[in-house]
Amino acid sequence: MREHTSRAVGYALMCFTLVTLGGCNTEPQTCDKVAADYQPLYTPVSTNCGPITNPFMVRFDGGLHGVNTIMQNLANALVTTEIVMKGCTVHMTQKVQDREGGSLMSVIEGQNIKIADPDRLTGQVSIMQWDQLGNMCTGTYDAAFTLNGATVGSAANGIGATGAAGH
Repeated sequence: MREHTSRAVGYALMCFTLVTLGGCNTEPQTCDKVAADYQPLYTPVSTNCGPITNPFMVRFDGGLHGVNTIMQNLANALVTTEIVMKGCTVHMTQKVQDREGGSLMSVIEGQNIKIADPDRLTGQVSIMQWDQLGNMCTGTYDAAFTLNGATVGSAANGIGATGAAGH
């Protein structure tokens, strides 16, 4: 009986150590690859920004090694999206700068975006936005990213969202 108890405690300690170090992860380590533009829908959780209207598309593409920086020169903004893919999750940061003056308009950061399937990613994001006077608002939003079928398998540059904030 004592040997059985010691073995059970030893196993529990080993698994606890592996979980702490990230080794006993129950999340599947392989997921469908995503490499396309996704239309975000940001639902406010806690914010002083209000709703986010006409958000910029997010290009989820980890490149060959799961890390990628995508820069897009749009008519009204410079959009830089950084993607880090690990397993079935994605870390995403999107920075939008005013095209004329280069001032920062918004930063969206998602630490733990889940790849639900190739057509949909979900998670929570933090958003900081600045108006033309330099006033900042912040917020936490539930995020759902839906595949934009027009850009599947292409490197579309004509993403037509205005990126205007509703605050």
